[in-house]
Amino acid sequence: MSGKVAAKPKGFVLKMRLVAPDGIPFAARWYRVKWGDKVHPPPAQPPRQTDKDGALTMLLDGGPQAPPQGELQVIERSGGKEVVAWSIPLRIVDDPPAAVLPGIEAFPAPPAASASQDEIVEHEKELARYMLRVLAPIRERIQEFYEVWNTIQRTVTTLPAPPPVSASDFELWRAWAELNAAYALVSAGYEAAWRLWNLADLPLDAEPSFPLRASDTELLLRSASRFARRRGPGGGVPLLAIPIELENAKVAHDKRGSAKP
Repeated sequence: MSGKVAAKPKGFVLKMRLVAPDGIPFAARWYRVKWGDKVHPPPAQPPRQTDKDGALTMLLDGGPQAPPQGELQVIERSGGKEVVAWSIPLRIVDDPPAAVLPGIEAFPAPPAASASQDEIVEHEKELARYMLRVLAPIRERIQEFYEVWNTIQRTVTTLPAPPPVSASDFELWRAWAELNAAYALVSAGYEAAWRLWNLADLPLDAEPSFPLRASDTELLLRSASRFARRRGPGGGVPLLAIPIELENAKVAHDKRGSAKP
């Protein structure tokens, strides 16, 4: 018996969960995936269905050269016929650049919009512990820190100049927080952008696309400020508050539902 294992072709695992703006899953919905020049499952076979949570999983071919593009087709079936009710475009994009230096833990996630006061206090304590853990490694690798800063700044142009080598602990800590807030715009901004667009706070003629460009992040910052002003008095949203405001926008949208007719 040979110990060799046959090589498998490169591919992609598509994992999605379809939910309505109010959070109700699109359960037991028929679907096919058009990927490159193929349809999965092929037309000779029945389409698949999402599970009770609206989730789906499918293995897609990698393609011989450039990654192919396609669409998820949600299907309605009647009298043995299939009609594509709506579709979601699919394409491969590059991962966003990492704001976290290799070997240094990620910035603690902000508390959820619905967090209790005790949870907020505990988060502040965790920030203090985090600050003590990461300042020394950042100083030791300050040149890598500047390289990451410059990479993120190409997309988030509102990120200010990096701190000097002689920066105090407080200045370096604030800069690290600003860098991670800017990274939130790049890595998590698309989901918030889609919701802000649906709530009429992001003035685009069509739904936002991924990956976000520098001009997109500037629009997203302004729309987050518009969203914040509608919820209460105040001016623009500072960069440091962006992770929290992005989360607020997602929570508000999913509770309110679609603003589109």
